Amino acid sequence: MAFEEQPPKWLAPGVEPPESKKSEGWLPNERPPADYWNWQMNQVYLTLLELQQKAAEGTELTALESALLAHINASDNPHDVTAAQIGAETPAGAQTKVDMHAIATSVHGATSAATANRIPIRDNNSRFKVGAPVAADDVARKDTVDNAVTYGVLRNSIINGGFDISQRIGVLGSLTLPATGGSGNNYGYALDRWWTQAFTNTTSSASVTVSQQAFSLGQTIVPNYPKYHCRIAINSLPALGASSAVIRHIQRIEGVHLFSGKSATLSFWAKASTNRSIAVTAGQDFGIEGSAGVTVGQVINLTTSWQLFSLTFSFPSISGKTVGEHNHLAIKIIPYKQDDLAGETIPSGQVGSWTTGNIDIAQVVLNEGAAALPFQPKSFAEELALCQRYYEKSYNYGVVPGWSTNMGREGSRVQGAGNYTMESTIHFKVPKRVSPTVGVYSTTGEWGFWRLGGSTNIAQSATNVSETGFLSFSTREWALNDIYEYQWTADAEL
Repeated sequence: MAFEEQPPKWLAPGVEPPESKKSEGWLPNERPPADYWNWQMNQVYLTLLELQQKAAEGTELTALESALLAHINASDNPHDVTAAQIGAETPAGAQTKVDMHAIATSVHGATSAATANRIPIRDNNSRFKVGAPVAADDVARKDTVDNAVTYGVLRNSIINGGFDISQRIGVLGSLTLPATGGSGNNYGYALDRWWTQAFTNTTSSASVTVSQQAFSLGQTIVPNYPKYHCRIAINSLPALGASSAVIRHIQRIEGVHLFSGKSATLSFWAKASTNRSIAVTAGQDFGIEGSAGVTVGQVINLTTSWQLFSLTFSFPSISGKTVGEHNHLAIKIIPYKQDDLAGETIPSGQVGSWTTGNIDIAQVVLNEGAAALPFQPKSFAEELALCQRYYEKSYNYGVVPGWSTNMGREGSRVQGAGNYTMESTIHFKVPKRVSPTVGVYSTTGEWGFWRLGGSTNIAQSATNVSETGFLSFSTREWALNDIYEYQWTADAEL
C-alpha cells in the first residue's frame, strides 16, 4: 500500500561528528554544535526518503515473492532431503511390507472358521468353513450335498419328467378323458409314465384333456430351454357338492424300498390359466396283499406365471411291512377333489379350486434329501428306452396306435398254399417290467386283427407273452403269396 506521510525534509548537510563523539555521545549540559545537529537531521531525512523510494519500485520484493513461491511448490526435493532424515519409508521397505502382508495368515482378522464379518482364509489343509446354506445362491457345504445326493441313487427318480416322450398320443397330441354317461370313471396314459384319471359319481360328470405342449422358442423363465411341458386342461366339472369327484395326474415309481426311512424332495415348474390351488402328494403303496399304504401331501398355490415349487416329503421306514406285487411310490398332482370318498384322503376333504382352466407342469424332479436338485434332461434315446420298459409299440414314434398305417408293421408272406399254422415272434426292444398286456391291430387300425392280403381282417391275438416278447399265430387255409401284417402295443405299466 502507498505511504501516507512524507519524511521530514532537512537539507542542510552539516558536518559529521568524529567517531569518538559518536561513541561517547552527548554529555550532560553539553550543547551539540549546529553543524553536528544539521548532519544528523539531514541523514535521517535522506534515509527515510530512500526507503520510500525503494519501496515504491517494488521490483526486488516482487522477485523475492516469486522465488519464494517457486521454492514452496518445488517437487524435486530442492534441499536434497532423504527419507531417513524425515523418517519416511523407502520404496524397497514399502515393497517388503506389502510382500509380507500378502503371505500373512491372519491379516484383518481372517479365519478359517465360519465367523460372521470376517474374511475367510484357508487352513493348513487348504480348507475353510462356511455357515449352512439358506438361499438358493449360497455356497453348498459337504453335509448339504451329501444330504441331497446319495451315492448310488439316481438324482431323479421320475421318468419323463420333461414330458418329451409321447408314444401314445403322438407329438403335441392330446387325450381327453370324459367321466360322463354314468360311467363316472375315465383314465389313461397320454404322456409316457403319467396316468390321468377323471372320476365322479354316476350322477355327475367331468372332462379333462392331457396334452403335450411346446415351449415358446427362446423363453428363459423355465431354465435350460426345455422343449415341452404337460398341460392338464379341466374342461368341465361336476356341481360343487357332488361327492366322490377327483381329477389326478400320477406317476408310479417301481419299488416301495426307494426312500424308505428317508426324506425326498419333489420339485417342478408350474403355472395355471388363473390363480388356483392344487394338491401334491407322495405315497408308499405296498402292492397286492401288502401293508396299508402311507401318503403325505401339501397344497400349493399356482399363479399365471411359471414358478418353481419344491416340496420335501419324509417317507417312513418299510421295516416290518409286508411288500406285495406291484409295490411302488406314487407321485400325484391333484387339481381338485370333492371329499375323501374317492380314495384320496390326503390332504383331507375338499382340495383345489373348483373351476375349469389349464394347469401347466414342467421339469419334474424327485431326488433324495431335503434340497431340490436342478432338472437334468436325458437324451431323447435314453428317456425313450426308460419309458419302453413300461410301454412299447411297433408303430413309428410319432404315430398314434390304432392309426391306419403299414409303417413299422410286422408280417410275412406265405410261400405255399395249404392248411397250416403261420407264426410271428416279436422281441421287444427293451425288456418289460412284467409280462405286458399286448394289443394286436390290423394295419387299418382295428384292434384284435391281422390284415390279410391288404383286404381282409382276420381275428388274432397274442400268446406266449413274456417280459421279452410274444407270439402271434394263425392256423387256416392259406393261399399262395398270402400276406399277413399287423401292428402291436405292449403295456407293462404299474
